Amino acid sequence: MKIYGIGMVIQSVEKELYELEYALNKEEIRRHGSNVFILTENIIKELVYIYGYLLYGKDYKDRLAKYGRTNKLMFGKAINILEKINKADIISKSIILNELGREYLVFDPKSNLLENLIKCSKIRGKILHEHGLDIDKIEEYKNEVKRGVELSFNALRELKDKDIFPTIVEFDSTVHSKEKNITYFRDEIGTRIPIIINNYSVDDIKNNQWYIFRYSNIQNLVPVVNKIDAFVNDTIEPKICDLNIPLENNNFDFGYLKIIGDDKIISINSRKLTVGRLSTNNIHLTNRSISRKHCLIEVIDKYVYLVDLGSKFGTYLNDRKLIEGERVLIMSNDIISIGMGNETVKFIYKVGEKDIDER
Repeated sequence: MKIYGIGMVIQSVEKELYELEYALNKEEIRRHGSNVFILTENIIKELVYIYGYLLYGKDYKDRLAKYGRTNKLMFGKAINILEKINKADIISKSIILNELGREYLVFDPKSNLLENLIKCSKIRGKILHEHGLDIDKIEEYKNEVKRGVELSFNALRELKDKDIFPTIVEFDSTVHSKEKNITYFRDEIGTRIPIIINNYSVDDIKNNQWYIFRYSNIQNLVPVVNKIDAFVNDTIEPKICDLNIPLENNNFDFGYLKIIGDDKIISINSRKLTVGRLSTNNIHLTNRSISRKHCLIEVIDKYVYLVDLGSKFGTYLNDRKLIEGERVLIMSNDIISIGMGNETVKFIYKVGEKDIDER
């Protein structure tokens, strides 16, 4: 299993910050910012589950419900729940604080961590929804994205340096002795960490990844709930799982879509083609930043239109974000973009039969 924890996240953010300096257009700037914000959001959401588990054990999801819904968590809501957990007045909290060897769970009252995460969340919202930004002024747009990325970077460093976000590890080996058995774990950079394990079976330990607080007075294993995917700075091919398009009408009367960077050609051979993460969509994509019902390609009186269906991260036509429910005419060579950062999938629309060199 590949280990990808907060240390690798910080390295990814550093690279995005460096490449952001050389970004020349809105699309590049938005991509670098989006990559960072998605990773930071995932770290914050995972913190909710980690501290929920510490406080409430295996029933943490039900117990966390009093602070708000934990399924489909967004950045701002995750921060809000963490803040409530941090202030929670429960018996188990004092025990956990004693084990962690500190006076706070997540947010040190002497630190600006909470304030900076809130600022980062607001900038993320501006970038994703293009609200309150003059996107035609590239330098101003870039500076605002850079400010959000730097806030994310500093917050992630504090989470790591203060051991607020634990170290991710996996099983390495076990050393048996007469006095005790020591299990060694390996972290994301290959460091071997010895821990005496009493509460888990050998199979559980070997088959899962775990979090540990390196500087805690007592080393307890916390199961990894959601793995932080290492998609940033990697080359990701568009994940076309299935094309649910009627073959009996496989023609190009209304043109076709070509996936940029891929050989797939999608004929527009019906009045409506749905796009999204649900397997029942005509164009089924599995990238996480694509909504279950993302957008619709619709033919009306021989003209082809694009409609956003209330997608989480938006549908773009030639780099312009569509308003939810807006129906926009698609012209030949128009570019449709959906998804975020390196998960973006782009289609180019062509009118009529495929060109000879594309067959």
